[in-house]
Amino acid sequence: MAHYWLADVIFYNIFATGGALALILFIAAIAAFTYMLALRIALDRGSGVLVGALALGIFYILSAGAWEARPQVFSYICMVALVYVLERWRRTSLGMFLVSAPLIILIWANFHATALFGIIIMSVYVLDVACAGSDKRNVFLAIFALCGGAMLTFVNPYGYRSVFYFAQVKESAQLLNIQEFQPIFAAFEFLEPRIFVLLSGIALGVLIFWVFSMWRRKRLLEVAPLGLAVFAFILPWFAIRFSVLFSFIAAPFVAAVAQQLINRYKFSFNGIVTKNRIISAVLGVAVVAAVLHVPKGNFINARQLPVGATDFIFREHITGNMFNSLALGGYLTWRLWPGTKIFIDGRNEVYAGETTRDYIAIRDADDGFEYLLTEKYKINYVVLKLIPASAVRPFAERLTGDMDFKLVYWDDAAVVFVKDVPDNKNIIDTFAYSVITPFRNPAGISPGEYEVAQKELERAHVIAPASKTISLYATYLRANVPKVYENGEEYK
Repeated sequence: MAHYWLADVIFYNIFATGGALALILFIAAIAAFTYMLALRIALDRGSGVLVGALALGIFYILSAGAWEARPQVFSYICMVALVYVLERWRRTSLGMFLVSAPLIILIWANFHATALFGIIIMSVYVLDVACAGSDKRNVFLAIFALCGGAMLTFVNPYGYRSVFYFAQVKESAQLLNIQEFQPIFAAFEFLEPRIFVLLSGIALGVLIFWVFSMWRRKRLLEVAPLGLAVFAFILPWFAIRFSVLFSFIAAPFVAAVAQQLINRYKFSFNGIVTKNRIISAVLGVAVVAAVLHVPKGNFINARQLPVGATDFIFREHITGNMFNSLALGGYLTWRLWPGTKIFIDGRNEVYAGETTRDYIAIRDADDGFEYLLTEKYKINYVVLKLIPASAVRPFAERLTGDMDFKLVYWDDAAVVFVKDVPDNKNIIDTFAYSVITPFRNPAGISPGEYEVAQKELERAHVIAPASKTISLYATYLRANVPKVYENGEEYK
């Protein structure tokens, strides 16, 4: 069972009850509540409502693309909730807040393997209370809660393996070149990593200045704000997917320090905007953003996902073992399971090791891929992501060349090949393309092939009427094939 089983159960039940719209609104609610807790942390630290909202709004840039129906969204809210209860305990010494911390870890461990980060956060607060000169009893209680939280990370169906999750997926993530598992410096050609370095650098500078000023004034040293910010800053240098954490872990403390600097100039924003208005605005923005992101028409983008290809597989009763592109695996699993097992999907921990290596060897048509495709896995049909076609072309040409596979379906999102065996004879006779393919330039179709090409295009339009790729192909074909005469008849 996957370490994120509880997240999947919740997502499934919400989708089954209210459909995609309910799932979108649910994710929006999690995002809103996460940032409301982060704002509450900033306010408790002394930030004004406007300064806190502005700081969180600016740092929201780092997490804008992260609020999707993926298990890690529960990690975000658990992480902020953990910081919130630890901050409350630190200020009030009420045991109920400290007891809540291991319980949050327990819930978090069944949502996602990043519950290990909760132990690091609790460790930062143990160091914080020790450096702040708290009595030994508080330090002992913090250590006891930390040990309890550490043990509770194992209380999930994945057990101790959840602690080693990132080590388990590291090899497959590197082999597959999955961007979100790459260090942030490997993606500096994109804008988002540079924004992260800029904002986090400014935030760290502000917090370091604050710690230094506290030291000069011989005030009690607070480790938690800078410690959490450094932790959130370091993580993306191992995997860029963690850059989102800075926006709600460090931002509340940056807001509090910024407020202190503003107060030195005897200027306050608190009379301009009230707390209730800020909270209402956060909720309002979340709801509006959710509504704006609701797609018009079908919630499933058939130009990106193999909707038509899967319908074709069902309609023509194509069976047997399947090889598929990694990017299509999630949707294919959703549609075809349990009747058909897909070859691979985005769950790196499930396919780590031999399966990932074999997938890459087949995808890249490496030496020996024929044995893997036909003997080891006995593949009967292949579903590949079409975009970009140039990346798929070498493998597709090998399939239709010496591997005896036939192209029987294509649209904007995917192509389907079936093996030329007796069980597939009816499908091949009815749907196989002999002239037009998304991998052949229409300009290369000769006048003698034009009539067959027209018939195949008509069939392709009937099977995938909404495909823009097929429509463009037809346009290019008409533009590039000259009018010729054969037996006195003109091709039109």
